[in-house]
Order: sequence, then structure tokens, then C-alpha cells
Amino acid sequence: MSDTKKPVFSLKDLFTKTRGHWLRPRRLLGVEIDGFSLRAAIIRAEGKKVLFESVAGSNDADPQAALAEAGKRLRQAGFELPKDAILLVPTVIPALLELPVTPARPRPYAQMQEMIRWELEPFFVQRVGAWKLGDIMVWRGYLREDQLEQIKLELERRKVEKHHHLGGLSVSALFGEVAVELGFITTEQRDECLKIQQQFQIAEDEMVCGWSPQPSAPPMSIGAGKDHAKGPDKYPWLVCGMSRGERSRWISLFKRFGLELKGIYPLVGCSAAALNGTLTPASAMIEIRAGMIGCMRLLGERVAGLQLYYTAGHTISEEAHLSWISNKTDTLYISGEESRVRPLSETLTSIRQQETRSILVEVEPSSLPEGVTTAALSGILGAARHMLRLPGRSRAVSVPAYDPGPPFWQRISVWWISAGIALILIIGLIELYLGFRMNEVRARQTEGLNVLNALEKEVSEIKDRSEAAKKLKEVLLERRKELDEAARRRAFLEKELPARASRVLSLLEDIASTLPADMIIRRIEGKEDGEIFIIGWGISEKGIQRFAEQLAKGIWPLGLRMASLDVKMEKGRLGLPGHAVEVRLVFSQPSVEIRPDSAQLSAPSGKGPDKPSVPSRKGPKEGEEDN
Repeated sequence: MSDTKKPVFSLKDLFTKTRGHWLRPRRLLGVEIDGFSLRAAIIRAEGKKVLFESVAGSNDADPQAALAEAGKRLRQAGFELPKDAILLVPTVIPALLELPVTPARPRPYAQMQEMIRWELEPFFVQRVGAWKLGDIMVWRGYLREDQLEQIKLELERRKVEKHHHLGGLSVSALFGEVAVELGFITTEQRDECLKIQQQFQIAEDEMVCGWSPQPSAPPMSIGAGKDHAKGPDKYPWLVCGMSRGERSRWISLFKRFGLELKGIYPLVGCSAAALNGTLTPASAMIEIRAGMIGCMRLLGERVAGLQLYYTAGHTISEEAHLSWISNKTDTLYISGEESRVRPLSETLTSIRQQETRSILVEVEPSSLPEGVTTAALSGILGAARHMLRLPGRSRAVSVPAYDPGPPFWQRISVWWISAGIALILIIGLIELYLGFRMNEVRARQTEGLNVLNALEKEVSEIKDRSEAAKKLKEVLLERRKELDEAARRRAFLEKELPARASRVLSLLEDIASTLPADMIIRRIEGKEDGEIFIIGWGISEKGIQRFAEQLAKGIWPLGLRMASLDVKMEKGRLGLPGHAVEVRLVFSQPSVEIRPDSAQLSAPSGKGPDKPSVPSRKGPKEGEEDN
């Protein structure tokens, strides 16, 4: 007998499984800032897919000016900006840590923050000084490599002459002064690069972190040697961190534009979440950004390794390329700007003899700004899938825009709400008691009203019967009218219809006997009012006139007369010149007697029809052309 217990379904499980569907936004503004430029994209979720509605960019070094410019371009393209936004910046540092915390039972928020903050300290130390002012100027395109070396030599010379005295200036400020004095850059370019360098600097205040447990990750024991039971198990967690003050500045900046920042993501480390679908057992993702390269190893759906390299001012060797990727990697993905991705892709292909793959980003190419390719949007795509809680979101991590509040039961607002609810309950009980007493009074009142209602009901029934009688009389009148109409139609079918049929047969015989050889009849139409139209075409106008005269004589005994004759020049089907003919026949008398033994018709006694005649024709004369 198995001891396995069936899982008990609770309200907490229901809330955990469904909160992503009713709390997550369905439309986002994704913003990526690498210190040199800004890219913004309007993102929409459709099922498990993420679509890019529009993309805009700006090369302004000031984040506020760049965000304003990108937002203006998106609005000019006819799109309304979403209220919710996500941000990718290089000052958010990602890492893969092994923590003694099982994903099934994470510790309270404050304890998780303290634990991850302690583990992330070494990663932030590596980040300090990674971006020098000269590297930024080269990357920005203001300096060449040879000019950078000249400035460094000049700095060394000045240090020797002044005995290491820099005149109170920092190294970056002195570097900028020398670059301006040598005429390599302008003061505006120097100030711009100094502002960019400030964006890469990490503030020395409290760190705020975010974390994402990795699915199906086997625990690893801390204990050494064979005795693993002495140490607790460790589990891999994908984490990231940034300065709390910097987070507040970004939130304030986005609020100025009416945007609510939902999460802040690392610039490198989100593209793996953009991989939609089942992954191979061992794959790797390489992301290239301005001065940064990230390599993430994936085992199935979870992250198995993460390395971050700062490449500003450094040349990458072949050994470094090989160290990024395991030899067991069967699929290699690469993302970033096309100008930086292509050389690295060619290098990796030549070294490993393995082709690289790009990430599919569904965006209309015409909506991409100049210089931006779909491969450069994979980071925004991965961050969006994480925020929208779509499959693959565990491969990305963000710093939440706001810290969660205290537990629900410890909030002062909850106590005030509870007191209000209690007061409402007391008032409700009092009203319930008064309601019972009122019901007794209403019951007595109801007894007296029942008699009155019965009388009103009888009066109402009498009125209803009277109305029904009136309606029945109206129905009888309608039925009588219908019978009269049916009788009229029956008389028409029994008398008028046979007469019309006989007239049509006689008319066809007259047309056949009077039709000349150079004329054809295209169609004969009969109208409900009794009018008959004969449409035809003939070569000679004289032949058409003779046909009309003979037809007028032939239809006279039938009680018909020719009301109009329209003739106009028109080419025939074979391109022959000729005339189009339209003859309109009407009845000259209301009825005609028909002998059953012959098709001959005679007018009734009394005044007969007028003498047959041909009306004057309409249209151009022979030899004239239509306008």
C-alpha cells in the first residue's frame, strides 16, 4: 500500500497560479539604455507571443532628453504610449548564485535581500572602474586609438613634471582637459562623455536586489568530502542588484513622462528569456552590448552558468572566446547590434566550427529606426516575457520597482479597515432587527391591500377582454381585406393572365413576320404595368423604320400601340456600323376579347383603339454621331 498523499488544493495555491493572469499588464513600453543611446519599443502580448508594435531610438547621451525624443517619435508614428514600462540599464549587475534556500520555500523578503546583497558585493567590485573616459570617447567615435595613446603619454609626462600632482583634478577630468588641449575633441564632446561615465558609475548606497529560482535544479551540498549530510543543500538562483538611490532616480524620471516603472533589468542577461519553445539539452547565449559581453549557459530550461565581461578598451583573445562556451554546447545563440555581432559570430564559427543562431523577434522591419536591427531587441523581448510572466521567464531577473510592504496583518490601514467593517456589521444587525419589526407592520398592511388588489385585478381583466375584442375585430377586417385581395388575384390568374399569354404569342408572331433580314432582336422585356420593351439592332435605319411601321399595324388588333421608338447609332457585336433600337409598347384599351379557336384579337363593341401609327423616333438621325 502506497504512503503517497494526494496534494491538498488550497486558496493560496489558487492565488499563486492565477495572480499572473489578472495582475500582469498586456502592453508595455520597453526601454533599453546602454549609456550611449536609447531604444524604446511598444510591446503587446498575444497569447504566448510578444509582438513589437513600434520601435524608436535616440543617440542623446542625456537619458531624460533621449526618453523624450523616443516618446515623441512613437507618438508621431500614431501609437499611444502604454502606462507601464520596463527598463534595461548596465548598472544592474546579474549573477548566478548558489543559496541555501529551496525555491519551494523562499525566505522572507528582507532576509532574501540581505543574503543576496552579501553575495553580490564581489560582482559590484569588479564593475568599479570598468569604463574609463578614454574608452568612452573611442566608443563614441570622438577619438581614434592612436589619439588615445598620445593622450596617455601626455598624462604620464605631466605627472613626471609635476611630481604626481594633478592640480586637484580627478584622472577623468585631467584626461578630458588634455584631450581638449590637444585639439582631439571639443569641450561639448568632453562634457558629454563625462556625463556618460557618470551613468556607468555605481553609487555607494544600499543595494536592492531581485531574484528568480531556477526550475528543476538539483540541490548541491555545501559539505566537503564524503560527508555531505553536515552541510545544507544549495540551489541555483538567478539574481541581480543595483543601487537603491539609482532606482529611485529612474522611477522619478519615468514618472515625469507619465510612465510607471514596473521593473529594472540588467542590460546583459535577458536575451535567454526571449527563446520561445523547447531548448536543446545544452545551449549557450552570448549577448554583446556597448563595452560588455555576457555568456549564459543553459541546461534545458534553466540557467547553469552566467559570466559577464567588461570589454571596454580591451582586445578579446581566442582563449577568451573558447572559455565562454563549453565544448558540450550543441546550440549557440548570439544577440546584439549587427555591427558587433557579425565579427564575433565569424570568429566563433571559425574557432568552434559551429554556426551561431539569432533570436526571432517579431517586428515589422519598416518600423525599425535607422541602425537598429531585430537582433538588438532580444534583450527587451526577454525582459518583456519575464514581466508578462510568459514561458521562459525564469531565465531573466529584474529589480522590482518598489519593495513590498509589511505583511497584510501588520499594516495600519488593515486595522482601520477592520474597525470600519466591524462598525458596519453592528449597524447591519440593528437594521436587521428594525427590519423584522417593520415586516410585521407590512404584513398587516398587505392583508388590507390584497382585497383592493383583487378588485383592481377584476377591473383589469374586463379591460383586457374589451381590448381583446377590439383586436379581434381588427383581425377580422384584415382577413377580409386579404380575402378580397386573393379574389382579385384569382380573377387575374383566370382571366387576365391567359389573355396576356395569348397577346405575347401573337406579338412574337408579328415580330417574326415583320423583322427584316438586316435586323436582329436582342431581347424582349415585359414590365409589371403591362409595358413591353423590344430591344434590337439593325444595319439600316430605313429597315428599322419599315419594321416599326409594319409592327405598329400588326399589334393594333392586339390592343397595343407603339408609345415610343428610340434609335441611336451603335456598332454591332462584329464591329459593323448600325443602330440600336428600343421600342416601347403600351395597351391602347383596357381589355381585348380573345376568340378561343384562333389567335386573332378584336376590339370590344363601342369605341375602338386609335388608328395605328409610328411615333417619331428619338436619337441622332442617320449619318449623325452620338455626342
